[in-house]
Amino acid sequence: MDAEGVSQMTNPHEPPPTGLAFREAMAFAASSVHVVTSIGDHGDAGITATAICAISDAPPSLLVCLNRRSYAHSVISRSGVLAVNNLSYDQLALADEFAGRGSRSMIDRFARARWTRGSTGTPLLADCLASFDCRVDHSMTVGTHELFICAVVDIVRATPRRGLAYAARRFFSVDLDRSAGSSSLAEPGHRPRVHDRAGGEPRAGEV
Repeated sequence: MDAEGVSQMTNPHEPPPTGLAFREAMAFAASSVHVVTSIGDHGDAGITATAICAISDAPPSLLVCLNRRSYAHSVISRSGVLAVNNLSYDQLALADEFAGRGSRSMIDRFARARWTRGSTGTPLLADCLASFDCRVDHSMTVGTHELFICAVVDIVRATPRRGLAYAARRFFSVDLDRSAGSSSLAEPGHRPRVHDRAGGEPRAGEV
């Protein structure tokens, strides 16, 4: 670091950053929070994920990155389908559930929310901000993770309300109301879904 406190460029002959250094730096990259779901021979699978981004809108496609050691990864690899469910702030407890912060089985985790089925058969979370029902077009392995390139076949949206973000190893509320002037951490209120292709109100634990 020079006299003005500016870090100098890394010497190209020096070893690359360690995994720990990379994780510590990436902890400050804020991300929206999702539960990625799929369906397998032994039932439904889900995992909390933040490494998700849009690829294109023509055709609509998503990039979903999952640890290859996760159960959800093995299910998606076999089924070739998944759904990305974008969580609202009032669904924070589900983020913890599907991150495995507890001893509940996969069946019990799904039983703590309401679900419908997408056209691919994957579970879609009721009342989340948006659900993207997808088919996996391609995948590739990079280090510890699998990159799934997914074609979006259907979208279910809800009225925008407070979104859920993750940064510095903490959850944050993000105000998604376009008329609002700033974000706040106040508790969000419930808003109805705009479109539910399955029709009707899903029952508790319905998957």
